[in-house]
Amino acid sequence: FKRFKGALQFCIETVWELFYSDMKPAVDAQSLYDSDVFRLFFRLNSFLLSHEMLSNGKFHKQLLGLFMFRTVYYLDRVEMEMMAQLGRDVAIETWDPAQDRRSSVAALENLLQRLESVQTFLSHLQWPEPDFRQHLESRRRRLAADGMEAFAKRTQRLFISSCEKGGSGSDFHYVVPAPLCVMLNAIYTLQHRLNDCCGSTADFSVQSLYRDDISDVLLQIRENMSAKLIIKLTDSLESLMSRLARYDPKSFLSSLRSLTV
Repeated sequence: FKRFKGALQFCIETVWELFYSDMKPAVDAQSLYDSDVFRLFFRLNSFLLSHEMLSNGKFHKQLLGLFMFRTVYYLDRVEMEMMAQLGRDVAIETWDPAQDRRSSVAALENLLQRLESVQTFLSHLQWPEPDFRQHLESRRRRLAADGMEAFAKRTQRLFISSCEKGGSGSDFHYVVPAPLCVMLNAIYTLQHRLNDCCGSTADFSVQSLYRDDISDVLLQIRENMSAKLIIKLTDSLESLMSRLARYDPKSFLSSLRSLTV
């Protein structure tokens, strides 16, 4: 039986080797920008993993070697495109509240969707080699952490700039603009989605250092934005209290003048 099994495995591997000789030129002819070629990998890899004789066999290793560089290039390209698109999205963001969307910030929605697509891609990849699979998972967490940090820092700069342009803090008529609330809520949303985007998956029990680092960054940014807004509101309240302190109950006209000065 062992001889028969060995002969059968040899025949199967020979057939797949012939298939590989035709498949490799076709795959190499595809552009590195074409992500549709991964559909072939998904199907073949899933089949090979379910087949005891073919899993981790000669053809399986050839398939992994053929797509390893494409996988790394795909993640590099996704990272560059995500960062470039993030800058454009934040620049044109209106920061207006919206009730008909999951989040009121389109730039944040686009970022989270891209991170989710990368996570889905890696889950469909099912890379069998543990070292490279762990490298891909580390890349995913780093990509998520970098994207979230970039969005948070850009939002913080816009928040501070909007606070400084939003009128003097000594104006007791000051009302917090809705965009400032939307920006602050966006940071809360990032913190809420932190475990989903930067946490370890079920395949990795190791604590993610990227998650810890970006958690501290988001907390510091949120505290800085909150402190800036509190200072703005405190100045406005002190201005109001100062005007009320000049109120003279003995003179009706003077009280009107003191409140309108």
